[in-house]
Amino acid sequence: MTSSPPASASTNPTAKLVRSANGMHIFAEATGNPANPHVVLVPGIGFSGCVFDDFCADQRLLDALYIVRVDPRGCGRSDLAQTEEMHESKQYAEDFEAVVKAFDLRHPVLVGWSYGGTWLTDVAAHLPPFTISGCMLLVGLPYAEELPSEVGLPALLDTFPGLLGSVPAAQRAMVDLMFVDPPAPVLTYAKRLSYYGHRMDGELIRCLAGRVQPREALWAAGRAGLPLYVMYGTADGHQKGNVVPDLLRPHYKNMEVHVIEGGSHALHVDCADELADAMVRFVGRVYGKDYRQGV
Repeated sequence: MTSSPPASASTNPTAKLVRSANGMHIFAEATGNPANPHVVLVPGIGFSGCVFDDFCADQRLLDALYIVRVDPRGCGRSDLAQTEEMHESKQYAEDFEAVVKAFDLRHPVLVGWSYGGTWLTDVAAHLPPFTISGCMLLVGLPYAEELPSEVGLPALLDTFPGLLGSVPAAQRAMVDLMFVDPPAPVLTYAKRLSYYGHRMDGELIRCLAGRVQPREALWAAGRAGLPLYVMYGTADGHQKGNVVPDLLRPHYKNMEVHVIEGGSHALHVDCADELADAMVRFVGRVYGKDYRQGV
């Protein structure tokens, strides 16, 4: 009798176009075995979840986790979001909740890369405590308003006027800064085009940069013991890596900081092995445990 391979051995994603409570259609796709611990993976500003395709095909992740990667509103295969009102904090929380329900997730761990980390504040502010079991910030911003200018390195900040003006050269420069120099050995030409080709017009960037989020719930989640894992690289071309953990440390009593020597802004690309190991370890430790009870 020939045994069937486990579901986790398949890299074929399960894709869904999820309708949020606010009417927005959000694209998400899952890989791995639903019996494993659940993860929601959110990409950085302007990008879709397809930037994680190669990373999520890692057999360690397929065997250990069930990862749902999301195209945020206004990005990738999700509906366009052209106004500030369409980027209100509550609507992002509704998008998260819709994805959780559509994939039957139970207290997933939120993993946010770069701007994707801002979902942590939306979830904390508008959804019940213990909606998530924990959070990983992959060079992630915990909230949007004002923080990018505090965290950003001069080379990144220099691209902002061009990004707001929808200048293609500025977008290419922003992408190039994500990778260890030179980027060519890290990404194939086709992959680089996929990063360059994501929709990143000035109106979207303006809406995302100006998002107002209620932060008190973010701090309250930390005081309650929400597990937080912060990763950054010492060769990040976008951010000063120490700023976010220093900001969060007074509020988050259950926080771990992981510094990758020589790591860039795109840890899922040039530090994929170390990131995969860390994700499996952290998610396995915190998943399904109610941090409010200290268990």
